[in-house]
Amino acid sequence: MVIKMNDRKKIALLGGDARQSFVAGRLADAGCSVYVWNLPTTMASVTVCGDVADAIDGCSAVILPLPVSMDGVSLNSPNSNITLAELLRIIPDNAIILAGRIPPAFAEACRTCGIFTIDYFDNETVRIKNALLTAEGALMIYMEKLPIGVFRSRILITGWGRVAKCTASVFSALGALVTIAARSDSDLTWASLLGCDTVNILDAAKFTQHLTSSYDCIINTVPARIFTHEHVRNIPAATLFIDLASNPFGVDINEASAHGIEVIRAQSLPGRYAPRSAGEVIFESIYSALRREGMVGIV
Repeated sequence: MVIKMNDRKKIALLGGDARQSFVAGRLADAGCSVYVWNLPTTMASVTVCGDVADAIDGCSAVILPLPVSMDGVSLNSPNSNITLAELLRIIPDNAIILAGRIPPAFAEACRTCGIFTIDYFDNETVRIKNALLTAEGALMIYMEKLPIGVFRSRILITGWGRVAKCTASVFSALGALVTIAARSDSDLTWASLLGCDTVNILDAAKFTQHLTSSYDCIINTVPARIFTHEHVRNIPAATLFIDLASNPFGVDINEASAHGIEVIRAQSLPGRYAPRSAGEVIFESIYSALRREGMVGIV
């Protein structure tokens, strides 16, 4: 299959991590005219710009990272403090923005300015593939941090969303004894059907009792402070706590550390542990979006 760019429209990629670098390379290989800013690369097919305005000037599409911002204000761009508002002021009126996990305020600001946005992470296939890579990253952390194997280890996973399901599948496949803690009875039923033990978080006494059961590792996927002071007091000091959730996270890291519990806040694992695979997932979503907008074609 040969992919061609219609009139070689200019595409700018701004900030991000190794995933963005991979996407830049794939777009260049596909025949796109690619300009990058604050994104180290040695690819001859990509033009590196020292000024963000040079990268954006005359572009038809601007590709921003996943997530586009860590705080909802500034672009997710190492060694730079450019804000999303500043960025919006210099993006051409006829350009489209493709970004991952676009903050609602930024999306609204773009609409006000008449700039069309596409959230390339708002795609179920992308989210599932990303969740699987996150689960593999959690497994790598487990094996790096604990002196034991996965087989017959005792794992508690909170939540039953995409990441929790993939994490349970990965650890169960290696013979771990997995317990799922969630609020929904239907979620717990599905987890039970897949061979996991279950406990309802809403049953406070039972959930607390489970935490005293000497789990080797607790993996949180719920972006809420579900582990209270009482819960932390009942978790054995040797337990590894991997927090895959976003802010406000599942546990107070200072309180847990004071009880001898090692907490690893592990966000953006696909970009850290499998940037090429994660980048390919992002590229496929971006390229599909560009095709829908008539900016690229396949012959």
